[in-house]
Amino acid sequence: MNNQAAWLAQFIDKKEGMSPSQQRRLITHIGRVPFSTDLVAVDPGLWGGFWHFDVIAAGYTLPAVELALLRAVRLDQMWPAATTVEQFVGDLRQTIGHPQAEVWLLRVIDQPCAVLAAPAGQPGLITVVWYCATTNALHAGYRTAPDRLSLPQAVAQCSGAVFATAGPASVEIEIDQTWLVDSLEQTSEGRSESLSVELDREILRIRVEAGD
Repeated sequence: MNNQAAWLAQFIDKKEGMSPSQQRRLITHIGRVPFSTDLVAVDPGLWGGFWHFDVIAAGYTLPAVELALLRAVRLDQMWPAATTVEQFVGDLRQTIGHPQAEVWLLRVIDQPCAVLAAPAGQPGLITVVWYCATTNALHAGYRTAPDRLSLPQAVAQCSGAVFATAGPASVEIEIDQTWLVDSLEQTSEGRSESLSVELDREILRIRVEAGD
């Protein structure tokens, strides 16, 4: 376990809250780490589409950051179609550094992790970012309704104000994320040797259980 993971784990395991300075230290650190580039299998909902002039098919893998972008654009449809990887990661970093960002700490497949959420800039939505201290990388980024972020096992480092500041939607927002169930079923067979793949699978499961 690296130093960052050990430091974060002590708060999770003791169910302790961070001081403001400790929380600032964590947020500053997360704002500097990369998004994982480990290969992850592409979701069934993306099969048949194109990416970098390739046709996506069963068994196709992509770096986790590219897959996160495709999910956000084509499956969740919460980012514009022309969004680049750099723009997507830039949006996630803005969320991490947002003055109203809030933090939850939890173990995901026994790895110390942090989840950050902040208003997405569109009423009724928040942007959510997942960080793993073991890999020292980001592993998920997406937008959803505040009531679809449920982390009952987490140690909250926040007041829950992000849910209020996101505000009600000015128009009805359709959130169809049934693709999550299909993806989870696709990845449920066997166990991967890749920690990034295991983290991705567990984050999908948590999203499904939260009603995403």
